[in-house]
Amino acid sequence: MVINDDVIQAIPPRRRVNMSTSVKGVVTWDLTVEALPESGMTIEELFAEVDRMRAECEARCPMVPER
Repeated sequence: MVINDDVIQAIPPRRRVNMSTSVKGVVTWDLTVEALPESGMTIEELFAEVDRMRAECEARCPMVPER
């Protein structure tokens, strides 16, 4: 099987967001960003993507302090 490096590099990272609400009404989320080693993404770029996703989650569902 021959794999074209150009095709592998064109595959974007896979992103997952799992949001849930506790019985106390606290919204939480789990974030995952996965990329193939051959994609050329650095660990800094992966962390930057997670930071961007976290900021978007915080903007959409701000955490409410417990009373």
